[in-house]
Amino acid sequence: MNVTNETPSQPIWRKSGYSQQDDACVEIATVAQSVVARDSKVVGGPVLGFGGGQWDGLVSVLRVRCGG
Repeated sequence: MNVTNETPSQPIWRKSGYSQQDDACVEIATVAQSVVARDSKVVGGPVLGFGGGQWDGLVSVLRVRCGG
């Protein structure tokens, strides 16, 4: 995982349908072979980048811990 304030190209950001209406959520986008994530309230803020199987691993752990 890496953190940057710059996002390559212009990704199409999306968030879960389970998100709260007050924008208190995480948005994700696909860029090349990576998934990038950001805080929806801080559009110009830092972006987390997940390559390879990192994103799948994170989602798997969250499903187990959050019962999803």
